[in-house]
Amino acid sequence: MKKKNKQYINVPNLFTAINLFCGFLSIIMTLGGGYANAAWLIIMASFFDALDGRIARFTGVSSEFGLQMDSLADVVSAGVAPAVLVYEFHLRSLGNHLALGAMVAFLPLLFACFRLARFNVISHAEGHRADYMGMPAPMAASTIGSVVILFSHTEWQF
Repeated sequence: MKKKNKQYINVPNLFTAINLFCGFLSIIMTLGGGYANAAWLIIMASFFDALDGRIARFTGVSSEFGLQMDSLADVVSAGVAPAVLVYEFHLRSLGNHLALGAMVAFLPLLFACFRLARFNVISHAEGHRADYMGMPAPMAASTIGSVVILFSHTEWQF
């Protein structure tokens, strides 16, 4: 049985806050044109996202609040940040097809929200499971970030 914890400020939630902050900084860096740095911040956010859950389970301070905060942080760092990065890095230059670029850039955010909502519903109904269905949203975001880093450093054209 999962231990109920009413404490909102704890070490796992601190790592979740760092995850959220990395996503926020990534958006700021993207809007300033620092695409590779923004991509690295998305990858760092994914690292902190992986740590917060492990620390919560290890220390036994898992909580419903922590689960919800983690999902909301992931919407920013694994949804909004990669969507803005993809749009600014390449899709903004579509010119006459600006709406198409915005719709394509919206997909990482949409899929991250779907994935996180499904995870929360399953976790609420069944509790924490040892197996994990599907690709975690931070992994998808890290993949997008990695592609941006690759293209930024090699200067390949799409």
